[in-house]
Amino acid sequence: EGLSLVLADRGSGRCVASLGYCECFPPFRGPRCELRDQKLPSSAVATRAGPDDVAGLARSLDNWGRMIGGPERPVVVFTTGLTVAQREDLLTASPLSVFFATVEGEVDPVDW
Repeated sequence: EGLSLVLADRGSGRCVASLGYCECFPPFRGPRCELRDQKLPSSAVATRAGPDDVAGLARSLDNWGRMIGGPERPVVVFTTGLTVAQREDLLTASPLSVFFATVEGEVDPVDW
């Protein structure tokens, strides 16, 4: 709970208690979202992905750098149900700076 309060106070990330991990907001990185990546802007491109979307998104992320302004532009992937391995697959597939934001529960994609 202490880390959750620190992240909220700094505005550098959030902890998802029900899933047992924390997520950093762009441009922050590190196990406690304590590192600010100076080359990243604080604005980002957003997309969404569920467990069945990983392979297609991995292929797309490889090409997005040219379309959205280079690898310095962060991409935030709003997710439901991705495993740690699937997150790692997306991070490995992309030359971009990828961040994840978990959406808990069922959400209609129109509401994203």
